[in-house]
Amino acid sequence: MNSFHQEIFRLLLENSSRYSDEKKALFVENYCGTPRKLLEIKTADRRKLIKSWCKENARISNKQFLDLLDSLYSGELYDERVLTADLLRFYSEYRKKLPLNSLGKWLLRLEGWAEIDSTCQSSFGAEEVLARWNDWQPFLTKMSESKSTSQRRASLVLLVKPTRESDDSRIKKQAFVTIEKLMHEKDILITKAISWLLRQLISHHKEEVGAFLDEHETKLPKIALREARRKIATGKK
Repeated sequence: MNSFHQEIFRLLLENSSRYSDEKKALFVENYCGTPRKLLEIKTADRRKLIKSWCKENARISNKQFLDLLDSLYSGELYDERVLTADLLRFYSEYRKKLPLNSLGKWLLRLEGWAEIDSTCQSSFGAEEVLARWNDWQPFLTKMSESKSTSQRRASLVLLVKPTRESDDSRIKKQAFVTIEKLMHEKDILITKAISWLLRQLISHHKEEVGAFLDEHETKLPKIALREARRKIATGKK
């Protein structure tokens, strides 16, 4: 745990508590799919704390930023691993040039949808992904072919925000290729992510999604097929 990590850790402990109700704690941990303990602190409150810390430490170097993330992604608490998303949002200059091999390494340390999605669902937008497409495309492909369920889910969820923000054909192609590659899987971490990405694709590619669903009707996860078709028909999730 480096010095910045220690500061953040103390900040969390001073403004939260361990769950006093063991049953409630177990329920929340099971819901998030994490094997780690959680602090009893609201997400909004945690974000305020981290935002304040970031403002006070706005001039940390890129190396310090990467070292801090590496330390947090090894944290014993769920809260340490998910607050990395707040750091990625605040330090946008460093995020945009983040070494993707480091991101891949950190994804291996995440378990459960909540930990994975905290880093992947809204940290990287279309503009910055497309600006480094020659790096991102092979990285996403590598993640989709990984033995790690966390990395495979990440290969889908990392495309959610870019797909929402852009109709770029490169993003669309990567999304469909990844879905087709993983659609045979039964793990709910993958099937739900496929459904999510398909529904996001509808915003810019409704007809193509409809045709894709028809073509792969017998191979797609049932939940993905059902939810995507409902989104096409009603416009609702």
